[in-house]
Amino acid sequence: MRTFKACMLIKLFFLSVLVCTYVEAEDVSDLPGLSTGNLSSGVDAILLNAGTEKKTAYLKLAMPGKSLDSGELKWDIAIETPYDDSGESGASAFADFDGVANSTNLQLNVSYWSIDTRPASSVSTIKTMMERLCREFLNDASHIGGCGTGQITKDVYCKAKNIADCDNESDDNHKLYVEQFEYQREKKRDELVQRGFLEPISANIFGFKSKIGRENFKFKDATTFADQEQTESPWSITAYYYRKSGRTVWGGGLEYQESYTGSRETQICSPLLVPENATSCSNVVIGEPTQTRRKMAYVELRWANSEMNFAIAPKVTRDFENDEMGILLPLYLMRDDKDALTGGISIGWQSETDNVTASIFVGTAFEFF
Repeated sequence: MRTFKACMLIKLFFLSVLVCTYVEAEDVSDLPGLSTGNLSSGVDAILLNAGTEKKTAYLKLAMPGKSLDSGELKWDIAIETPYDDSGESGASAFADFDGVANSTNLQLNVSYWSIDTRPASSVSTIKTMMERLCREFLNDASHIGGCGTGQITKDVYCKAKNIADCDNESDDNHKLYVEQFEYQREKKRDELVQRGFLEPISANIFGFKSKIGRENFKFKDATTFADQEQTESPWSITAYYYRKSGRTVWGGGLEYQESYTGSRETQICSPLLVPENATSCSNVVIGEPTQTRRKMAYVELRWANSEMNFAIAPKVTRDFENDEMGILLPLYLMRDDKDALTGGISIGWQSETDNVTASIFVGTAFEFF
């Protein structure tokens, strides 16, 4: 009965937020060469973490979103697997209490983006500027096509260059022409950014995320000392809401999680017959894994400076089931050859141990969401 009431409260909470924050979306798909801002990467990402806290490898595949009348539906899948080259046993204790990350797990994330309306005056100005650029480049006084979508097909290229035999025209020439146009369009886009026309669109983000793993434990029975093996399936489900405004994202969620922790190795020594009084010692795990249930709430902030030279994503998590609190502070500092923030350090703290941990992460760009 308590579980049923909790689920109903979660649904009512997110429904009320959706109703209160709904804004009719402005269609920006016809703005030549423009995007709705860095809302999400929408690309594959590989992330490696190493340090005193998190030791995992992470592969993410983001699928194309589906546009709706009032926003966009997005989903992605990911695979995460732990690794440990330190020689120590036992699960990593993460500051966000993600016990499922200790197992090889599959993740599914589904989100709905309610994108805010861009001011009509701004939309009109942007369209006019970009279409004028396109027409000037194509020398298009009578509209030969291509400027409505920003796509210069080979047919449009041939019309612009007055090429009668388009079938025999070199594809390389068409490619070079498109590259020249893209260069001019990017320059114009940079100009609009400097003038404040292309500030990333604000959005309300609602979603659910689930994780399910598979973890194998080997141990010795505490009574018989016989070898035992046990397979468990840790899992979690999360409902969340985020608000994106400019270069800031804030929000939080509710999560239920069941994870398993194996016992740490214990050194066992036994006497040897030869030589006399000698012993043989080995490290063994005694006892079956223990299950941990968590009922958590968390709040999170993601922010980047305007030049994207630095970004932070602090997260505070409260586990009401076990009366624990954790704080995680990723600092994005390193850039790749494409000038994107792709790594840094992550500092974590837990109330149970009162220890500060640190991790180094590399391989994925900072995302507002």
